[in-house]
Amino acid sequence: MSDLTGRLSEFITLKKISISEFEKVISVSNGLISKAIRGKKSIGSDKLEKIILSYTEINPTWLLTGEGEMLLSEEKKAASPLSGKEKNTLNGGECKECEKLKEKISFLEQLLEAKNETIKAYQSKENIAADDVPSKGRNSA
Repeated sequence: MSDLTGRLSEFITLKKISISEFEKVISVSNGLISKAIRGKKSIGSDKLEKIILSYTEINPTWLLTGEGEMLLSEEKKAASPLSGKEKNTLNGGECKECEKLKEKISFLEQLLEAKNETIKAYQSKENIAADDVPSKGRNSA
């Protein structure tokens, strides 16, 4: 077990949550963190970013190097670049605004699809009508 995974295990223990629950919160596949803790898999920088963004109380310097305190003070958490809307997406939940935007996108995608179908129908009618009109310049004799 690397020092980083040891510190991560220590943090999970402090939070009194299971590794499985921790994996769900940071949105990684089942077993990824437990394998890393057992020394069978490494933790990529993208996963470390998810951990730091999901658990704003963890001191990133401590997690990466072991220096400093495990948990950030309230003052440091308040000064964190994560504030407002970003914090609402943490701990596995989506912010209400994100959900509303997803619903709006879904509605607009459906509306766009309906309009595309209407356009195809008009194009189809135009092609049929064009086939019925005799071409100019043909000899009628």
